[in-house]
Amino acid sequence: MKTHSADQVIALAGVLQATALVDQVARTGLIDVEPMAVSLKSLVVFDAPATDAIYGGISGLEHGLRLLHKLLESPTALAAQPAGVYGMAVLKLERRLSRNPGTLESLGHQLRAFAAGMEEPITGEDNVTELARIYSDNLSGLPPRVIVNGEPQLLQRRDIAERIRALLLAAVRGAVLWRQKGGRPYKLIFSRRPLYDTSEQLLREAVVANVGEQDRHQLP
Repeated sequence: MKTHSADQVIALAGVLQATALVDQVARTGLIDVEPMAVSLKSLVVFDAPATDAIYGGISGLEHGLRLLHKLLESPTALAAQPAGVYGMAVLKLERRLSRNPGTLESLGHQLRAFAAGMEEPITGEDNVTELARIYSDNLSGLPPRVIVNGEPQLLQRRDIAERIRALLLAAVRGAVLWRQKGGRPYKLIFSRRPLYDTSEQLLREAVVANVGEQDRHQLP
């Protein structure tokens, strides 16, 4: 599927995949490493041939597409789930970022420098620490701040705080993509049905792709 609607859904799924992981780690201290890797890797893809390639293909966004499809079922659903609340806050933060060309340029420069020196895996502690620093340097001072709720003892841990900031940076990446592909706040209300239908189709594609990948791994 190659449409503006598909591009916008992919971008929103990227936002929500990252914010769902923020909620997970803030509440439990645990995280799904594969979706986290997909989200963080989007920060070091600068010239992708297609929108889904930013996330390594549509299969990498099954987690985010599943949540987006659920949240688009009703106009109030986005505000009823922590991942949706964080996602809306990130979209607002990105709009403020887009009005600060100096900060946007600094952010891009720092991400390219990070990508040039990055060592795999991207979910490694040193990489997460550096991405968290980039978020703090460029976005922590911009309103509105994204307020994350969770277990207080977890939120006080340095490693948890750094994972949250790194994932919020990935969510901002998705929000930038959403705007670049024509996404606007009003579309979440007035174009909700087309977005919902597109998310349903893309989710099917992601599930099929992941089932196929699992089958290939099981071959003798």
